[in-house]
Amino acid sequence: IPHPAPFKLSDKKIKEKLVQRLHTDGVAFVSEPKVSKAFSLEGDDLRAVFVANVITPSNRVNLIVDAQSFKVLRQENDIDGFSSQQSFVTGGGIGGNEKLGAICYSPAPASMQNCLSYKFDPADLAASELLFTDPQASLFSDFSGYPFVVSKQQGVCTLENPYVKTIDYIGDKTRAASYQC
Repeated sequence: IPHPAPFKLSDKKIKEKLVQRLHTDGVAFVSEPKVSKAFSLEGDDLRAVFVANVITPSNRVNLIVDAQSFKVLRQENDIDGFSSQQSFVTGGGIGGNEKLGAICYSPAPASMQNCLSYKFDPADLAASELLFTDPQASLFSDFSGYPFVVSKQQGVCTLENPYVKTIDYIGDKTRAASYQC
């Protein structure tokens, strides 16, 4: 594995050069980027890169930066971004399998009537409801520890919060899945 000269620079120097390059390229960011060293397979070649996690005014991205030239090779969404108009709410979901049947992960008793009437197969029993609370939880303590917390903005619930992002891999591969609340 090659050990390029830029990898030998101090972390401080790498950040300085990267920030300078981002300013030159006109990339706006709201806080200092977090940078890590990595290798990217480009065809049959192993390329040394920096991965810069950058928070822009509208979203958070990972910039893949060539370690030699500090040129941005590509940009990938990290978290789609949160805005001041966004709030977090509990969401519900359906899981289960053929053996267990449908299981409704409910934020409150009887809050998911459509889910509770769902059957994988007409011969199955009605769906079961799984309720979850953990008063000792440090994560999502505002929601009694209920783990399925989604962001809500203008009637759209997005499967994303500060800890988890669920992507719609078939639809976009980078954007969080969403539905009408």
